[in-house]
Amino acid sequence: MKNPDQKTIYKITGDTQLLKKEILFFLGFASLFSWSAMLLVWPKISSDFQFGSLKAVEELFGITPLLYGFGPFLSAIIVTLLFRGKKDLQALFRKVIEWRVSVKWYLLALFIPPLLQLIGFLIWNSFAKTSVAWPTFGEFVFSWLQIVMVATLYYISEELGWRGFMQPRFLSFKNVLKSTLALGIIWSVWHYPIWITSTWLTAGSWGEVIEMVLANTFYATSITFFIAWIFQNSNGSILLAMLFHGAGQATMIKLYSLAGDSAVTESSLIITIATVYTVAVLILIRAIFMTTTRPEKT
Repeated sequence: MKNPDQKTIYKITGDTQLLKKEILFFLGFASLFSWSAMLLVWPKISSDFQFGSLKAVEELFGITPLLYGFGPFLSAIIVTLLFRGKKDLQALFRKVIEWRVSVKWYLLALFIPPLLQLIGFLIWNSFAKTSVAWPTFGEFVFSWLQIVMVATLYYISEELGWRGFMQPRFLSFKNVLKSTLALGIIWSVWHYPIWITSTWLTAGSWGEVIEMVLANTFYATSITFFIAWIFQNSNGSILLAMLFHGAGQATMIKLYSLAGDSAVTESSLIITIATVYTVAVLILIRAIFMTTTRPEKT
């Protein structure tokens, strides 16, 4: 029985085999485009590279992380055109400007990330005893909002593909809980080449790489549940997915700046934040997702 309170995301036509084929093509192209960007980095890693130097790592990567993010964007466009045509591509892009949503969902998308990440940061700092030079509230918020605006615009690169293209297709043949978990894991794995490379270069330890990748996997998967929840209740608004992603990235930039370089080169901060997110997601699943039934096929 369909939950009467569940909002329709947006309709996906086609049988299950077609949807699965679209997903496989999307994942193939997204991985090809994004992982190929790492060819701008890997050949430049020499035996005399300054492992542990954040400045050296930043110079090595350059604009590679920005290019990496556009793999899902390009893939969504290509696969939509291949299988559905211009009309469906236009419908996909209309979801980017789906702004007629209750203010409540804008507020949740904007403030859930900083709330959970600040809780994680404060817990981490209570154990790490790091000396933090807190800026004034006004300075922090003004700077944070500037980063949020830029990051939100940039994250059309990822969200057009992961939320706009992938999530509605998963939801056409899987229930919300399973589809969200699968999407979170896939989204995490897509990040692995850049996570593994950047952590190895900054930490120089494969043990640290494993810890960092696992923590980021839990973190990204938890984020996926929150974005899925907002996405469902905003008529499939890619704009709000971009806002959530942008707010989270802006907060991480500010927190790592406060924590210092040592927090970047070791995993304790992201492990703590990922743990807070995971607990919050378990509460969300208990309260929201467990009441959601298998979606009807379209």
